[in-house]
Amino acid sequence: MRCHSTRRGGFTYIEAVVSSLILSLGIVSAMHVYGTYAKGALIDSEMALAEGLAAELLAEVAAQAFEDSAFAPGSFGRAVDETVRADFEDVDDYDGWCESPPQARDGTVLADYSDYVRCVTVYNVDEATLSAKAVDGSTAAKRIEVTVTRNGRLRAQLEAIRMRCDETY
Repeated sequence: MRCHSTRRGGFTYIEAVVSSLILSLGIVSAMHVYGTYAKGALIDSEMALAEGLAAELLAEVAAQAFEDSAFAPGSFGRAVDETVRADFEDVDDYDGWCESPPQARDGTVLADYSDYVRCVTVYNVDEATLSAKAVDGSTAAKRIEVTVTRNGRLRAQLEAIRMRCDETY
């Protein structure tokens, strides 16, 4: 004699709810991981763009003369007629220069960088340490610092040392 079970095969409501809950938790976790990845990728992209903007401006500044030949040796800062970047002819002319949005040297605005700000700081440093600040114009070494921010957050900072290249040093 066989006993027949009245129980049917398949999922019960409880099993379906538990399965749905487990699946939902997996989806939420995956969305969180993806969101973290996407945010990190955006920041990486911003930093790469900012480093390119900083490198371009740093190269421009470093390529300028150490100091303005029209002034006495050791002079520091812009001449009265140097009001736009295209007029800058020596490294320290860039000290305190900020631009938003970033521009080419001729003043042409660089497209797609409206949220970025580029700033330059130039100061004399001790030749022995290349880090300790010195009185402006008193040394044969200048530190150039270029920072790039986006929406108020630092995204890149590059530095270089520019040395006076003549027979007196």
